[in-house]
Amino acid sequence: MKIDEAIKMLNDAKTNGSKDIIFSFWEAKDFIRKQKKTFTNNIVWSNIADYIHFNMDWKYMHSELQKMIDKVKVKDL
Repeated sequence: MKIDEAIKMLNDAKTNGSKDIIFSFWEAKDFIRKQKKTFTNNIVWSNIADYIHFNMDWKYMHSELQKMIDKVKVKDL
């Protein structure tokens, strides 16, 4: 995902009344390539990020977050 797209999504959520979100992101510097090199070419990382964005089974992530939410004990106001 492009950073500008993420900013738009955050701005839209804010406009719709969201004040708190669960947020996570990974940059190219957080990973290494198969050849044990860093991602210095933005085009390569952009292609990888797009591939993951469109092919990752995000339902798994949602399910894991829901499990954590079910376990958390917070005061409900």
